[in-house]
Amino acid sequence: MSVVDVASNRELNCLCEKVKYKLDLKRVQLFEVEDFNWFPKSIRNSMTNLIMVLMKMLGTNEVLGNLIVEAKTTFDFEQIVDLG
Repeated sequence: MSVVDVASNRELNCLCEKVKYKLDLKRVQLFEVEDFNWFPKSIRNSMTNLIMVLMKMLGTNEVLGNLIVEAKTTFDFEQIVDLG
């Protein structure tokens, strides 16, 4: 094992510890108030518009599209079901 390998292993271990630390956060189950009938439609629509703008700014559609194409080439499937 070379010095570079040892340094890379240390960096990898450090990164894994950081990720593990972040993943150890407790999950809090909250409800989405915008799903209730009493929530004002104008605010709900504004929230949806904000999400769309942020998705365009961040390029989320392109990233998700690439992930789906990669999954499609790895696994054979005909349909995607949204359970959310």
